[in-house]
Amino acid sequence: YSVNELARNVVVTIYDKAGNYELVNCIPIDDTWPITVKRTTPTINPRNYYENGRHNKLNYNKLNYFLYYPDNLNLNQKNPLVIFLHGSGECGDNIYSSFNGNTAFVNNMKAGRFQEQAIFLAPQCNCQGLGWLYCYDDLKGLIDKIVVDYNIDSKRISISGHSLGGSAVYRMLEKYPEFFSAAAILSPTEHSKDIEKMKKNKIVEFAGTLEPRIFPNSKIGSDYLANSGVKIKFYPLNGIDHATPPPVFNEMNTIEWMIAQSR
Repeated sequence: YSVNELARNVVVTIYDKAGNYELVNCIPIDDTWPITVKRTTPTINPRNYYENGRHNKLNYNKLNYFLYYPDNLNLNQKNPLVIFLHGSGECGDNIYSSFNGNTAFVNNMKAGRFQEQAIFLAPQCNCQGLGWLYCYDDLKGLIDKIVVDYNIDSKRISISGHSLGGSAVYRMLEKYPEFFSAAAILSPTEHSKDIEKMKKNKIVEFAGTLEPRIFPNSKIGSDYLANSGVKIKFYPLNGIDHATPPPVFNEMNTIEWMIAQSR
């Protein structure tokens, strides 16, 4: 076999006893946890970048969202989906205003820095004061629509969220325990105690050490899940407060890890 580490590609040559052979292209799946590495983030001009309508609780395809995929993505083959749920500061009905400079995930989408072979979805919840509480069914409906419309690999759908959105990720894992391949949760305001449903998921959690309430609660909550047999790893971010998305999405291989997971 031959390995191209830059392209994350392995070519395996298979022979039979008669000497016939065939070359098989393989994509390596990294099953390790994320590690702290500096990402290479080239900036391009993304063309595939959308916004769709206003939110309507009875019509999920009117949920505000950003959708992005790199120009060289082959939509004729199955591709993974990465979802990000924002915090309370990004709630509203104007997705351009609310997401303007507030989250590293969406900023990387806008700048075209996510060049991994995947589709990226960032929906917006406009239930002011209630967060994602009344958006879960709409959100699942939107995800199901994206899965069909964009030929998504149903075994490689990962989800992430920050703050209120981090807690919403836990709720989505509880409601749909065998749907997501992995979850990256940033500074969640609440945890899950549904051990049996959490055992069906692979989770990483991040919290800044400068947060006086969220950091100890995140450590206690994630330790409780880990000690109960849940596949979760906790990452303390030294010297960081509530602004955990920049280091998680700019300086760690969290995106690559999420894409690599499969259920």
